[in-house]
Amino acid sequence: MVTAASQGELQVTEFQFIILDFEFGRDTKPALEALRAIGFRVGLATTRILKPQEYGNLKIIAAQNPDMILARNLGAISYFQDHSDFAGEIAGDFSLNITNHLTASYLLGKGLSTLCLSYDLNDIQVRDILQYGQGDRLEVTVHQFMPSFHGEHCVLRPS
Repeated sequence: MVTAASQGELQVTEFQFIILDFEFGRDTKPALEALRAIGFRVGLATTRILKPQEYGNLKIIAAQNPDMILARNLGAISYFQDHSDFAGEIAGDFSLNITNHLTASYLLGKGLSTLCLSYDLNDIQVRDILQYGQGDRLEVTVHQFMPSFHGEHCVLRPS
């Protein structure tokens, strides 16, 4: 018997979440609703840098009630756990720079469902972190274009 999956089509059950990464969490509602309508669980990503005047953007994300939030900074973790009614999962992004088992244990102990280890680690360092347990809650990015720098303003063309 030939199934859709054997023909290369992706099945909803093959994904834990689809994560939407729109600027400041805005304008995601149509995409979120469309993905949920076909059965996907949907997560929304925060920005990597959070300034004091940008907490309103986190409120917008929480108001959309995603199934999961990909937290990219410690302020977002604190906001969604302590200052909002968000009840879904919070996952930690690579930008939290998890480079040792102590940091991984600390953040997982704060209630994060999963953590993506830092891109700076080599295979030996990843194995060292995994030997302390909770490997089922840690993620490793195998291939991706690596961001080299993240800043508010362009360093090549200052305003």
